[in-house]
Amino acid sequence: MQFVIERESLIAAIKACAKLTPGGEDSPGGSVVIEATRSAGLGPGIIRVSTRAATGIYRSETLAPIEVVAAGHAALDVSAATTLGATTGTHLVVAREGGRLAFSDRDRRSIGNAIRISVNKDVEPESRLDVTPHRIAMRGVGRTLRELARCCDADRPGFETVMFTAHNGVGALVATDGYRLTIVAHGASPDQQVNIPADLINAAAFVDADEVFVGVDEASVALRSGAVTVVGPRCSSEPVNWRAILDAIKPHTMELVVDSDDLRAALRRAEMATGRDRRATMSVDGLHLVVWAGGDTVAQDRVPIQTVTWPGDVKALATITMNVHYMNESLRLLDVSGNLLIRYSPPLVIVAPADPANTRAAYLAQITEHLPRPGLPDYRMPTSDAASP
Repeated sequence: MQFVIERESLIAAIKACAKLTPGGEDSPGGSVVIEATRSAGLGPGIIRVSTRAATGIYRSETLAPIEVVAAGHAALDVSAATTLGATTGTHLVVAREGGRLAFSDRDRRSIGNAIRISVNKDVEPESRLDVTPHRIAMRGVGRTLRELARCCDADRPGFETVMFTAHNGVGALVATDGYRLTIVAHGASPDQQVNIPADLINAAAFVDADEVFVGVDEASVALRSGAVTVVGPRCSSEPVNWRAILDAIKPHTMELVVDSDDLRAALRRAEMATGRDRRATMSVDGLHLVVWAGGDTVAQDRVPIQTVTWPGDVKALATITMNVHYMNESLRLLDVSGNLLIRYSPPLVIVAPADPANTRAAYLAQITEHLPRPGLPDYRMPTSDAASP
């Protein structure tokens, strides 16, 4: 095997694979497979860098080389990423010499002092998942998937996946850990449902992608965006019945509209002032929403209210107690400029873009009276059809 490739692209691909192994690139034991394939036509061929993590997740990235002189493959210890960082120049010549890979600069002036890395195994490259993929296309979908993965609970069956679902032409990405439920619309799509393990999304790490393809077979789920493909085992547990949760929400007692930038700034300051429980409150005082938190320090902000309504004739003075860290995470996920709608339906607070025409509609339903913190009962959203907050 011998090929010429841009140095930074090869090192970045090896490091991305190394992150899937325990301890990362500085921990020996895991393998990164480099595969060089020559083109049947006039092209330079392809280089594929891949690994199989202990969790069963497979990640591969396809790179465009300058030239493939000889096809072949080799498996390196993940610590090779650190060693390669000591190389110089914009390009690398990679050549297999018996049980070692030699790395030198393109003009080979340093070939006598080339870095040589032992090949730890003769691992065969794996085949890729061959399925018809479903397409998710929306602005920042890669980042959205990553943030949704943070709203999952990998240790609790039914809460460890992001659901990609579509019904009657309306698609959505859904995640919940039992304390918060987040839904992000992604436009028209054929009816379907795919549960994407959060671990698979984290392994993919294509944060900047605006288009992601999801494929499934009987045992696996695959994600692909650009040159990166990740494949992992399907989750056997049934996902949360999030529609039942929304259907069971009681009529709201208060609804108000505020500027998203004003609210985010107040909640960020509140989080910095909270203690270990991350408890903060919101309450209405005239034409202002008062955001308050008190730990070692006290923070209090008054956010102007655009509109506020109460159903019926009774104006209930509602005080919303919440986990402000969760709220800030979800507001980052909404990524909405302009106004936000806050609807209080005890014990849930629901946040959405105030503009109903927003194609990136998202919702956060967060339990307020029962905050997740040490010493409180483990009260979480139910999963059955009879769900009732």
